[in-house]
Amino acid sequence: MGLFGNKESREEKQARKEAKKQGELEKVEKYGKVVQFMFSDDMTATLFLRENGIEYKVTNNEEESGIATWGEIQSITLEDGEELQSRVTATRLLMLGVFAFAAKKKTGGNKFITVEGEDFLWALEVGRKKVSEAQRLVMKARQLMKKA
Repeated sequence: MGLFGNKESREEKQARKEAKKQGELEKVEKYGKVVQFMFSDDMTATLFLRENGIEYKVTNNEEESGIATWGEIQSITLEDGEELQSRVTATRLLMLGVFAFAAKKKTGGNKFITVEGEDFLWALEVGRKKVSEAQRLVMKARQLMKKA
């Protein structure tokens, strides 16, 4: 280890790039190409609408990120922050138990795209300026769900 930390060799860097490329190719093979995408208002998360499902990617947090086929998704909606605040989902109950009723959710004038499955709930915050774009994404997702 040198003065500036452990430097990655050219071969290691190339191997990492190849592995990432292979992972992307496998996603395209299983879930299809990206049809549409949207960043969260604070740019910490991205929702990728794919031909055969949805990918939710949280910046620098693989544990919160996920990908699901249309068959695994129960609903996709665009909700007001207040609606989201008042709704206690089955997923939250499973994850938090009785504490789900006390757990705070994000609120405010913004809207949220929520994607819900049997064992996951993803929420992407949408600023007021992006609401029409979010509506188009949700409509496109519902069309793709019906086709599947």
